Amino acid sequence: MRVLDLFCCAGGAARGYQLAGATVRGVDIVPRPNYCGEQFFRGDALRYLSDYVESTRLLFDLVHTSPPCQAGCTLTNGTNKANGWGADHEQFVPRTRELLDAIGPYVAAYGSGGGKATVAEMQHALCMDWTTEREELTEAIPPAYTRHIGQFFAASLAQSGRLDL
Repeated sequence: MRVLDLFCCAGGAARGYQLAGATVRGVDIVPRPNYCGEQFFRGDALRYLSDYVESTRLLFDLVHTSPPCQAGCTLTNGTNKANGWGADHEQFVPRTRELLDAIGPYVAAYGSGGGKATVAEMQHALCMDWTTEREELTEAIPPAYTRHIGQFFAASLAQSGRLDL
């Protein structure tokens, strides 16, 4: 599996994908000498994504984005603003979503308005065949996600001698 890791920083997400067997290329606007992925490209992640969307070559199986979200953060807009601290932050999330929408396919597993996934599509995407209730599916955390967290937490406990596997 080939993963594109945009707004990669040091590669926290990349390491998880590597542990799942992926090769990962990271993109970030600043140098990241500690990036743990196989390749690093210094550049504007949104420009890179825009160029990727416009190309017809699909070089990656999965595109992961972690755009900075300080512009909408409670701390930025609350305490820091009230005390005159901090700086202005650019909002990257809307443009990132717009570009990702151009790549597709994805499952919109929320709400029930136009263009949202069917119950069957959500069941498949979430690997949850035991419920057919739209509300339950739209509120669910994917079992694969918590399985992954649980496995690493259990391994950590076992390594510290607090759990026998």
